Amino acid sequence: MKDFSRFLFGYLIKGVILITIVLIIINCNIDESSFQASISNILTVSSIITGIVFAYLISKLFTIRAEREKRQEAIDILSTKLTEFRRLCQSILTHNYFWRDLSDIRRFKAIYPLDTFNDIHDQQNDDPRKLQFWSEDQGFSETRADLYLAFEQILDSTNKHAPWIYDRTASFRYSLEQIGSYYEASNQIWYYLDYRWNEYSEHVFDNQTLGNSYETSKISELINKIDETYKRSDIDRHIIARIGSDFHAKYLVELYRLTERNQEDLPTNLRGILWTQMIMLVFGVLTPLFLSSISLDSVARIYSLKYSLLIVSEGLLIYLFQLFEFSRQEIKV
Repeated sequence: MKDFSRFLFGYLIKGVILITIVLIIINCNIDESSFQASISNILTVSSIITGIVFAYLISKLFTIRAEREKRQEAIDILSTKLTEFRRLCQSILTHNYFWRDLSDIRRFKAIYPLDTFNDIHDQQNDDPRKLQFWSEDQGFSETRADLYLAFEQILDSTNKHAPWIYDRTASFRYSLEQIGSYYEASNQIWYYLDYRWNEYSEHVFDNQTLGNSYETSKISELINKIDETYKRSDIDRHIIARIGSDFHAKYLVELYRLTERNQEDLPTNLRGILWTQMIMLVFGVLTPLFLSSISLDSVARIYSLKYSLLIVSEGLLIYLFQLFEFSRQEIKV
């Protein structure tokens, strides 16, 4: 209610000022003898304002671009970490000993060949197959199937041996939809490998094989690329769970925020200033120049001048309010 009152009050003030300007211009006495002087005054005022605003806009646009480039650098670093995390998920998925019973995975895939982690965890999804997965014994371990789906969701590739997995120069620009699709799955890794390990997972997965197999060195290399603080750490469920937790609580959240910021359009108030600047340029500079260079009868010239003066005055008023609002938003940021 307070915001609406402020909004209404602002428009009332603008309306009163605009009506006052219209009445002053309509009743001002411009004759043929003062025509050229009026043209010169409009050109002078409009040129000064246009120059100042153009300088401000150029400075602001360069600032926005510099901020976006800085965010993009952070996005690239986080995207590289995410790509390495997806490669890590591929290594775990293809680590046959860790899963203990691969026939269990095959039974699950036979019943749910197309279902993803997000499908069976979607709270808005009333598909009876999802309810069946969680409530009925179908001859496979729900824990094993759920964690397998979580790793698959993050790998995000139907081909577990896709070329990008082995090409260390491969990089990706992740969309907001992709980043969001990995969020819950990354938390599920921590859930099963740490939080509920004793309750659900201890007898389902083979933790010892993570640090004692031909995949260990590869897993260790990927972990170091994600976060060097884990360098020389033992390769076991704890470190995989911590990395899953890091992506859920930190990396994915920050990557989503930065990507969303970089996809934003110019601020509404700044776009408004740009449009107002175009109006000022047309009616405050080009129109007076045009009127001074053509032959019209005195009445037409004077009314055209008053019209331009009215538009320029309105533009100046809009400028002031837009700059005030834009400055207020900048201070908030």
